[in-house]
Amino acid sequence: MYYYDGGGPHFLMRVALEGGTPEPVAGSDVHGMYGVGVGEALSPDGKQLIFNAEVNGADNPQSAASRLVLVPLESASQFSPRLLEPDPRIATAGGTGFTNAVTFTPDGKFVAYIVRDQGVDNIFVQPLDGSPGHSVTNFASERISEFRWSPDGKTLAVARSENASDVVLLQEK
Repeated sequence: MYYYDGGGPHFLMRVALEGGTPEPVAGSDVHGMYGVGVGEALSPDGKQLIFNAEVNGADNPQSAASRLVLVPLESASQFSPRLLEPDPRIATAGGTGFTNAVTFTPDGKFVAYIVRDQGVDNIFVQPLDGSPGHSVTNFASERISEFRWSPDGKTLAVARSENASDVVLLQEK
């Protein structure tokens, strides 16, 4: 199990499922990181971890930037993690606000996440080499609350939601 340790140096921590003492994930310390964003995921082969981090800007410590942090899990040596710049429309949360909205594609070559443009959510995939990504859905309305790939990568299940509200004017007679 992995979780974010909000104190001291900012590492992701891991603990065995049976319990025990948490330990930092080597390479998950990102300079200027002050929080974890929309989620984290293990690659299908279990050799990489990706998570969304909120990082202070290098030029302006008061500014913040969202970065996808790619950490190889097989290396025992300390190293700097690889940072990818996500699409700036990356949704800070899914439709419910509690969605882990970052995952690997089943082939492990892309990271997938939700982008929000003018109140509409779509699934975006970005290559791990940092090259530009693209949308794999083209919804014209609603938000995405969850999405999952089939094991063979040929099907994508998407749960969508719509926020509806009515305004009522009450007057005393």
